[in-house]
Amino acid sequence: MQRIQLIKYLVADLLSMILSLIICGFDVYVGITLCVFWFVVYWISGYYNENVRRSRLTEFFTTLISVFVGVVCIAIVSKTFTIISLSYHQCLYYFGLQFLLTYFCRLFVTQSFILGLKSGRYSFPTLVIGVGENAKKLPNNIGTKVIGYISVKEKTEVKIDEKKILGEYSNLLEIVKNNKVEEVVVAIDNFDSKLVYEVLRQMYLLGVDVKITENLRKSLQINMLSDSILGFPLVNLSHNKMPYWQQNIKRLFDVIASVLILISTIPITIYISLRIKCTDKGSVFYRQERIGRYGKKFDIIKFRSMRVDAENGEPLLSSENDDRITKIGKTLRRFRLDEIPQFYNVICGEMSIVGFRPERAYYVDKISEKAPEYYLLLRILPGITSWGMAKYGYATSVEKMIERLHYDIIYIENNSLLIDLKILIHTVIIVLRGREIVKKQ
Repeated sequence: MQRIQLIKYLVADLLSMILSLIICGFDVYVGITLCVFWFVVYWISGYYNENVRRSRLTEFFTTLISVFVGVVCIAIVSKTFTIISLSYHQCLYYFGLQFLLTYFCRLFVTQSFILGLKSGRYSFPTLVIGVGENAKKLPNNIGTKVIGYISVKEKTEVKIDEKKILGEYSNLLEIVKNNKVEEVVVAIDNFDSKLVYEVLRQMYLLGVDVKITENLRKSLQINMLSDSILGFPLVNLSHNKMPYWQQNIKRLFDVIASVLILISTIPITIYISLRIKCTDKGSVFYRQERIGRYGKKFDIIKFRSMRVDAENGEPLLSSENDDRITKIGKTLRRFRLDEIPQFYNVICGEMSIVGFRPERAYYVDKISEKAPEYYLLLRILPGITSWGMAKYGYATSVEKMIERLHYDIIYIENNSLLIDLKILIHTVIIVLRGREIVKKQ
């Protein structure tokens, strides 16, 4: 459904572009250039990120602002180069035309989808976890189609129609798969943070959104905004809190910066590779499986800084005076040079420059046993650097990992481009100073 709606919006935008170009009388080459330009502007604005949960008021202002910024850029280009020659009045006319055509084409697609939801032609199969009073309070139509309920071990009276109970919580994965569920709403009466986070962990792997009722958000004490769906507040635990336009700018920055860094560090890479090869006969690069966004596994790439037989199959954390670290490895770790290859992971979309520190599945399980809120981190891409790494440093035990986790939780609750910039500045200072491998506690 997401993909079909995206295609419809792309076609609507293309149609509005072509109409405005024909009316304004631009030639073919300028027209093609402007079409590409507008698609880039609309992508950066975040308009294409969410295609089925769109507010018409938000759509209006997103279109207005993105068209305004686009026309300003075109006006600047027209004054600087001779590719496009537009006067002030022509720019004003083009702005009004482009906005009206774009907005009404988009509104037609959005309104058609809303009518489809109301008529039942479209729906989002939703499963509710809970059978008590909290589940009963959910309206019959919360913008989705509630296909049934899941009972948990609650000491509460069943308040909903027992015919709608699809099974027990222990069969959650099977029920979600069999019914092609797209959303899960946790509406239990007795607060259970471990259950909420366990649901989140399981649904990440299936790409299913997890929402909780407002009273549970207060109990979890997490700083997440509520989405009002037909007047009923629900909190989406699966979505990144950063605005879409900031996410897109961040991704664009990640790719451009990573390409430039990998190219500019080629001499350093050659030197490090030779030094590692001179140390022993092992490989230059070290790959290790980590847990990334939505619980997906990926291989992180680093310059090898330890002996080849450093672990022998047993997961071990490094310490400040770890004898497994090679001589060149100590220098690499001190200045974070061993992490240069991770910019390739960034280009591949497995990591971001700023995020949270990705861990191995073994340590994810260990951390989540004591701090299940760790799963909240998995809604964003892991990063080469993080607020936890900048303020806390490397951790030598699971307990210290949990202490560092608090910094990363603060980050995801408040993440923005400004916070990312702050973390990057801290990281650059750390690298230049060559801070120790492990922050002294």
